[in-house]
Amino acid sequence: MGAAAGFPDGFTALREVWDRVLRNASFHADYAVARTGLRTLNPAREYSWEEFDKLTNGALAYHTAFSALYKLHVSSYEGPVEIPVHPGFSPDPDERATVMVREGHGVIGVKDAWTREQIERGKIPFRLVRFFPDEARLMEEDPMRALFPARQD
Repeated sequence: MGAAAGFPDGFTALREVWDRVLRNASFHADYAVARTGLRTLNPAREYSWEEFDKLTNGALAYHTAFSALYKLHVSSYEGPVEIPVHPGFSPDPDERATVMVREGHGVIGVKDAWTREQIERGKIPFRLVRFFPDEARLMEEDPMRALFPARQD
């Protein structure tokens, strides 16, 4: 999909820092530390400290960059916007979604873009959102709400 969108090398950085053997050994504590490096037990492989550092520091850099890009994108939404839904989401050709936004933060979820009248006529509303309890109460009070006040926390 990335190549089709004009990004043929989109996963190059991830491939440079992803090592399935080291990941599994770390997750399952299936390794041994030696003077010369780190040894995985199943499958057996030895990583020099230089190779281990390159992989772990690269993974940290990848994660940091990806997290920063994610936060930048989330915060780029200053107000709700209507967007198309994926064709497989609904058989209704009129289905759209509204991006839900918290002031000073950005995207917190998506909801249907139906009007009250459309819902009364049988359109099915949906919400995919991560709320704080007070925001959930605001949504219960006004199901059409898509903009939420900034957090004081």
